[in-house]
Amino acid sequence: MSNNVLLCRSDEYLGKELAMFSFNGVLMAISKQKLKDVKNLFFVNRENYFIKNGLSSPVVVQIQVTNRCNLSCRHCYVSSGKANSEEMSDQEITKLLLDLRSWGVLKIQWVGGEVFTRKGFLNLAQYAKELGFEQSLLTNGVFFGLKNKDKSIFHHCWDLFYTIQVSVDDFGDNFNQFVGRKNVWAIVFDAIDNLSQSKPKNKTLSIATIIRPDNILAIPKIVRLFDGKIDLVRLGKEIPTGRSLNTQKLTIEALFNSWEEVLSLRKSDVSVRIGHPFDKNVLQKSTLLPSDWKSDNGARTFMYIGSDGTAYPFPLLVNIKGFCGGSVLKDDLDSIWLSKAFKSYREIERKDTGCKNCKKECQIWPRYHFIYNHSVNLREKPFSHPGCDL
Repeated sequence: MSNNVLLCRSDEYLGKELAMFSFNGVLMAISKQKLKDVKNLFFVNRENYFIKNGLSSPVVVQIQVTNRCNLSCRHCYVSSGKANSEEMSDQEITKLLLDLRSWGVLKIQWVGGEVFTRKGFLNLAQYAKELGFEQSLLTNGVFFGLKNKDKSIFHHCWDLFYTIQVSVDDFGDNFNQFVGRKNVWAIVFDAIDNLSQSKPKNKTLSIATIIRPDNILAIPKIVRLFDGKIDLVRLGKEIPTGRSLNTQKLTIEALFNSWEEVLSLRKSDVSVRIGHPFDKNVLQKSTLLPSDWKSDNGARTFMYIGSDGTAYPFPLLVNIKGFCGGSVLKDDLDSIWLSKAFKSYREIERKDTGCKNCKKECQIWPRYHFIYNHSVNLREKPFSHPGCDL
């Protein structure tokens, strides 16, 4: 099979003239007339399906290939460490990839646990590439840090993934303590250094840091250490679910306490982009998809599949009763997408919350930010913060 297969899909939402595809992770529209001359095209027609406030099927699916992990981060929302007792086999995942392609999915995000603790993971990713999927990878980096002598593995992975994200949630010895393993900080540093040196210009290398009360002072150290090596530092809000023990109040206070530090970094001589949950952009009208579907894509354009095949609107909902839409090993994909669990998440719109008068796109609007100790209030009103119009 050719490695240059182009996945493309129509949708009732897009109308009769346009089709959608993904290029380096960005969803784009193309006239159907132009597709006539495209070779190795795999086209899915979803024009006869319509749902309210979402696409007829997701364009992005995140697959957890294993819950096994070689680290034990204190905030892990899936409480990774040991593999789940009924994790999908290679055969089940390869069949799932075929089904997802026929359903109109364009992008696969691979997550764990740690993906590289699953034997043969790269074979699955290679198969997905041959099917035409664009792919991204979320990892703790240990695998890449231990592969210093095998440079070919870095080039192979950059051929498979348009973006690789490494979790870096603290600095130095504090990082070792946070992930529960001695001397791993140096391994992760080597991983990012190796990935940086081998990265093509059109690919993206990022690190993800969850903001906590005890790691705010580590943020400038992390940014400066990896400045010039990576493209983006993604700072995120801690969600008190899974292994996280922090209260919702502390996670919000940490965001406020880190904001001035981030503004100061942006004004300094660092060149790396820094993203913070308080960042707000003016809502842009799009001919493709609404801005709301980008800022809160769960059950609209996105679906999460756990290592046992269970499906959720968003990964952070896995510990909350009532949000499992079914199993991809037992249920029809359309029935999962139209399930009560997915509908209940999808029906919440910006106009239903305190953001209704806000004219800016905000990362705090998505429902999963309001998880409290393994439960969620979908209609929780976002809190005012810097740059907020409330």
